[in-house]
Amino acid sequence: MNEIFEIAGGSVIGREHRLAGRNNQDAYYWMKTDNLIIALVCDGCGSSQYSEVGARLGARLVAEVILKNASQLTSQSTVTKDDFSDFLEGVRREALAHLSVLAIAMGSDFKETINDYFLFTVLGAIMTPSITAIFSLGDGIYWINGQMFEIGPFENNEPPYLAYSLVNSSLGLPPEFLQFQVQNILPTDQVQSLLIATDGIHDFVKSADKKMPAKEELVGPVSQFWQEDGYFANQDKIRRKLFLVNRDIVTYNRQEHQLVRENGLLRDDTTMVVARRRSVSPV
Repeated sequence: MNEIFEIAGGSVIGREHRLAGRNNQDAYYWMKTDNLIIALVCDGCGSSQYSEVGARLGARLVAEVILKNASQLTSQSTVTKDDFSDFLEGVRREALAHLSVLAIAMGSDFKETINDYFLFTVLGAIMTPSITAIFSLGDGIYWINGQMFEIGPFENNEPPYLAYSLVNSSLGLPPEFLQFQVQNILPTDQVQSLLIATDGIHDFVKSADKKMPAKEELVGPVSQFWQEDGYFANQDKIRRKLFLVNRDIVTYNRQEHQLVRENGLLRDDTTMVVARRRSVSPV
């Protein structure tokens, strides 16, 4: 898979969080081996005090649990949606066990610790030489070969979180919403490009035809992230692009003799991981 696909990622704090003095509550993580690609984006609960902690730990933890058990997928010549669902249920249970141990070790009230630190959504991709699957627990947006798919939004902007299973919270949702859902599955040889993102990407999509703050350059479409070589050649370029789109900047208008303030265009934390096939022109 290393020789077939290239991959990159980036994240920026949303303008509303920046103005409120909050941290970026999103996280992303990806890894590649000879026969596997794992990519994850996580979005921490906005009302929790330290959900960026859980998002960062969760992205890494879920990826490592997937990697540890990946032989269940890579050793099979055919993998069905049911196979992926069973595999992900094992991943979920193991990840929850690790989160539980950590929360207990942190002391204080267990439920309070979970609610403060470990509420985050998960949107991920698993790619083997034969099969690619997109899975989620919570909301998010993804693109396969240029086609956009949205998960959510949930009522009252309250998506389910992985760690809700540890504190018996479901917001009245069906039990299956607290399990990983296989959103899409297709043969890997049909995948030319793939992008997974937290829901903050909405504002980027809506701003495609707008100018970036204090620049003549347009924001541009999401497709730039899998079409332009620079995002893969420079692993910091996605973050830099998102930063330029979302910076607040003050300039001086010489003709009007006044200061002009332009605000960033991304209200919410915005995070993505993008992959594209090396051997053919990206879709």
